[in-house]
Amino acid sequence: MEKKMMRAERQNGRKLDALTV
Repeated sequence: MEKKMMRAERQNGRKLDALTV
């Protein structure tokens, strides 16, 4: 799941950042 999230972070970046925060 971490690897998939890292890939999504590169595509969404801002959306993933908001979820991480």
